[in-house]
Amino acid sequence: MKVFVAEYGAADAPPLLFIHGHGGGYHWQRCQGEVLGRSLRVIAPDQRGVLRSGPLPPGEPVNLDVLLADFEGLREQLGIERWAILGHSAGGNYAVEYAIRYPDAVSAVVFDCPCWDFDANDRHRLPIFARLYDELGDPRKQASATRCGRTATATCRRSPICTTRSSTASA
Repeated sequence: MKVFVAEYGAADAPPLLFIHGHGGGYHWQRCQGEVLGRSLRVIAPDQRGVLRSGPLPPGEPVNLDVLLADFEGLREQLGIERWAILGHSAGGNYAVEYAIRYPDAVSAVVFDCPCWDFDANDRHRLPIFARLYDELGDPRKQASATRCGRTATATCRRSPICTTRSSTASA
């Protein structure tokens, strides 16, 4: 699997891993990578199957364990003992998990507009997507609208915030 990695700054500067959220971090890199690269070594991979990284092979899983292993493998490949992590959006969640699993590899964690609760976030966004699909009036999109609506109202599996909201709403 080819994972694209952009680097900004001097190789001997303090290293910073940038972990993007869903959709990639290209714009962040273009705006902030060079600025932070003035004093840091910014290492900014595009996660598997995203933007400039290679496409995902059919059936290959992409989950938290796989992504964290990619980050750790990158750190080892670059010969970095410890690095700071900057997690943007959904990357904030990945940054926390990485720091928990690899505490000796992390010097600091910084969060930029983090998404802490994927379930609550999706339950907010999915009804919006369902409405947009309905408004398109395309019969081929009706299955997507139905799926979005059903997923948004499904019982939360992991989130205490969402579980609390669900039980409060139904009381």
